[in-house]
Amino acid sequence: MDSQPLSRTLAIDIGDAFVGLAMTDRLGVTIEPLFTLRRTRLKDDVKNIARLVRKHEITEIVAGLPLNMDGTEGKRALVSREFAEAVAQATGIAVVCFDERLTTREAHERLNQAGYGTQNRKEVLDQVAAVVLLESYLAEKAYRAARETPPVV
Repeated sequence: MDSQPLSRTLAIDIGDAFVGLAMTDRLGVTIEPLFTLRRTRLKDDVKNIARLVRKHEITEIVAGLPLNMDGTEGKRALVSREFAEAVAQATGIAVVCFDERLTTREAHERLNQAGYGTQNRKEVLDQVAAVVLLESYLAEKAYRAARETPPVV
């Protein structure tokens, strides 16, 4: 039996005031929201994420890249790329920037369907957006792997 090393993937939903965090289990099967980090200084935010990466033995990191609806990068994308680069430097793990268009809308819809009220929604919203980001990233990664693997006959 082939044994693959157990690993966790962390998703980072980077906002101006908050950073939503979610991660997979060690098998990469389930995703759980972690918490919402209230932004302070970049250096402190990155230090907190690096501590989390060590604690949970994260081996892969994906950060949301807020592209414009036409697929171009604007100011928010640049800020996200800078944040992702700082996390990569602090953790020694390359950070994949992944299209996060419409993740916040999807997070709002999920919270509405769950009957979640409007009080304190912002803090939970970023965690749910990180979950949506991670689901999308893992689905894309699985799709690409399936296309590269020759069919078994």
